[in-house]
Amino acid sequence: MRHMQALAAANRPTEALAVYRALSARLAEQLGTDPTPEVSRVHLEILQQRVPVAGRTRERMPGLIGRSAELSAVRALTARHRVVTVVGVGGVGKTSLALALQRGGGWVAELAAVDQGDAVVHRVAEATGVHLRRDRSPIEALGEALADSTGQLVLDNCEHLVEAAAQVASVVLRQCPRINVLATSRVPLRIAGEAVFELKPLAPPSLDDREIATVGHSPAVQLFVERVRAREPGFMITADNCTAVAEVCRRLDGVPLSVELAATRMHAVSPEALAERLQWRFRVLSGGRATDPRHRSLHAVVDWSYALLEPEVQVLFEALSVFPGAFDLTAAEQLIAELGGSLPDVVAGVAELVDSSMLTSERNGYRLLETLRDFGRERLGHGGARDAVSGAHARLVASRLGGLARHLWGSGHQSAARLVTGSLDDVRQAVDWARHHDLELAGELLAGCLPCLELTMSTEITGWARDLIRDAELTGESAQVPRAAQLVAACGARFDGDLPAAHRWAEVVVAGGATAAVEVHAEMILAEVAMFQGNMESARRYCQAMRTAAAKAGMHGAALLAEGCLLLVEEYANPRRDSLELARAASALADEAGAANEDVVEFWARYMTGECLLDEDPARAAALLDEAIEGGRSTGDRYLEGVSMVSRASIEARVGDPRRAAAMFKAASVHWQEAGNWTHQWVSLRSVCELLARAGAVVAAARLLGAVVAADGHTGTGVQGEDAVRLGLVKQELVDRLGAVEVARLMALGAVMDRDTVVRAAVEALTAVSEGSEGFSGG
Repeated sequence: MRHMQALAAANRPTEALAVYRALSARLAEQLGTDPTPEVSRVHLEILQQRVPVAGRTRERMPGLIGRSAELSAVRALTARHRVVTVVGVGGVGKTSLALALQRGGGWVAELAAVDQGDAVVHRVAEATGVHLRRDRSPIEALGEALADSTGQLVLDNCEHLVEAAAQVASVVLRQCPRINVLATSRVPLRIAGEAVFELKPLAPPSLDDREIATVGHSPAVQLFVERVRAREPGFMITADNCTAVAEVCRRLDGVPLSVELAATRMHAVSPEALAERLQWRFRVLSGGRATDPRHRSLHAVVDWSYALLEPEVQVLFEALSVFPGAFDLTAAEQLIAELGGSLPDVVAGVAELVDSSMLTSERNGYRLLETLRDFGRERLGHGGARDAVSGAHARLVASRLGGLARHLWGSGHQSAARLVTGSLDDVRQAVDWARHHDLELAGELLAGCLPCLELTMSTEITGWARDLIRDAELTGESAQVPRAAQLVAACGARFDGDLPAAHRWAEVVVAGGATAAVEVHAEMILAEVAMFQGNMESARRYCQAMRTAAAKAGMHGAALLAEGCLLLVEEYANPRRDSLELARAASALADEAGAANEDVVEFWARYMTGECLLDEDPARAAALLDEAIEGGRSTGDRYLEGVSMVSRASIEARVGDPRRAAAMFKAASVHWQEAGNWTHQWVSLRSVCELLARAGAVVAAARLLGAVVAADGHTGTGVQGEDAVRLGLVKQELVDRLGAVEVARLMALGAVMDRDTVVRAAVEALTAVSEGSEGFSGG
């Protein structure tokens, strides 16, 4: 509990919540219980106070000038309505207002960096820290994942994706009773139950205000003066400049962003000169299409600020608008280099952009505000210039991801995965551009995502590959689909429980044309599918091929993993095996991986050692599997964590407390359900059948047995070897208890249940067993 509190106090709430999740799972596995009320209370407090922003670390907002009435009004609306949208022109301060209201807790999903509607759900999932089930549509999975959460969700900058944002808000309204939504947008979401608040610009001085006291009372003037003083500490409103300052703020209509941009020029021009230049700029722009005058005033001051830049800095500004979110100086330089031609002084240009408030400096780099990014992209247009910059950005992202696939199962696996998750906005935009313009480049990007995918089972990454393949089929370009895209599709099928499809895609990959790292991963998938299907001879052959390919590619960790898989094949396939010797070999692999800082493989080898000792030394196996579970959590390997949880529960079911075993299996089933990994869900439910039968939950066991047998036919897993023997014994035990006719009837009922109903029924039965319900029969 103190660890959670310390992390929260250090403004690291996401890590604090991860500690709670790990503690909760550990208590369920080891003691069959829940965290204490005190720990649960701390967990709830952290949930109510966290303010993570997807794609960005927010600095604390300074006090808002002239917005106390608006803050009170919106706060009152959020108390009465579960969906409130703050609307207003660009640059009016909607985001600042929302973040000021968010200081008490919740989540912020910043949508300005998102270009595709499909990505909105993933951005919200990132902000709230939930995982989306693979077997649901993203929007359904989001509603389900947030159903029990409490807090306020800010959807910031919705106007360009208003339909997708409205869909998220509607799902939250319908499925998440303890979450309210605060949206910012230039237009309302237009959903039932929405309250709309129009945020107007700061009040400028009236035409009658000519005295220093009355002009200085205007919120727009107060903001102007504060921003000027940030650069010119001695600036004051005087009798000489009072009229000009008032005129500047009136001409800018009190739009805060306009006021701030104009204030940055006060070091070079007087208020009188500034007012004169703004008047000329407005005349130039007034002939355009009719728009809200406040839009014209903002556009005018942005256009004027842009016009004051040196020509090469204008080019730099336009190019930087391609970045969907934050970027650093190195990225800016690499982007300009990708565009070719003469290389402007990027450092000096960035400094000028920051100095003129056309670029915002952050702790880890730079960012264009949405209004300024839109202006930059408008300057680029929609033709060759925009494509050239977008292509350069995609190549830049690919160069950063290039070679990451070679870190699979190596010492750099975790850092490679973090690089992808830390730059998802850029990767998402790059993949979207590449799949429409450069399939080969799209393949390089997807290959770079493999380390992240292997740990997280990301639905978004596998979705990118499926979209690419679908589009290629529609345009007759299937032959040009990159091998990496086919491999990512194989990973998705493997997680989804479609083993025939996983095998088919992986076979295409190894047939030729793949990079070494992609081939290694494909061989691993083929080996895993073969093991699931009980084809141990094929599994052995694929493991050997993976080992050879990994050694040739210099992927030491992958070669060790292949060795470990060969040991598992021997353990599963050879009835005359020497399990202790296999365990010693697996333990040696773990030590070798640990010495090489290959943490992902080290913990997989601990799992493999435990698997070899399940029968020979259950206590030692349990300890090793506990290590593997913790290792999976520490490395972010959700796949390893899940398989280790299942094996650990199986030990408890055979030689420990059935109630603790039931709690562990329940935690494992929930884990796989949250991940949407049906391959492992069905395999783990085989062991649940056995436990329920032994615990006397015979009706539930018979129904679940029918569901499992039917699922094996659908998924292509098949029940082989010891699993087949065990399930045969379970069925016989149920027949002895209930009779053959009744077991057949119950199995037939289970066979037609949809898979969510199957898991729900299994979890309910496991809960009853773990709680020791008297007289429970599973009916």
